[in-house]
Amino acid sequence: MKLYTNYDGKHDGFATTSVSATNNASAGLVSSYAAINAAGTTLTVMVLNKAPSTTLAAQFAINGFTPSQVTTYTLGPKNPTAIVASSTQAWSSSMTLAPYTATLLVITGSTKLPSAEWDLNPDTVMVAAGGR
Repeated sequence: MKLYTNYDGKHDGFATTSVSATNNASAGLVSSYAAINAAGTTLTVMVLNKAPSTTLAAQFAINGFTPSQVTTYTLGPKNPTAIVASSTQAWSSSMTLAPYTATLLVITGSTKLPSAEWDLNPDTVMVAAGGR
């Protein structure tokens, strides 16, 4: 839970708005989750390498967000109660993740968040596309 709620010891946690995170690995071996903060400046990606003895060579494709730097926070079997942080590095779309680990990628960068328009006219009803 600390990876989601206090990964850096400063009470920073997984971002608040869920975004799509897919992978083409076996669901029994790899899981991934992602979220972006409200400002659109930090993308958090959780990658679980569930293989007990296989290193994961991961290739990330990010759409709608321009990454600049990344810091990783990892929990692993050697010391399962200690989160190990990497130094902040320039973003690279290729990473190697150790066997049987949970790794949180905290990626800084930028995005253009979509805007919403509201019509305050009470005679207007807004319906989602394809709705009735």
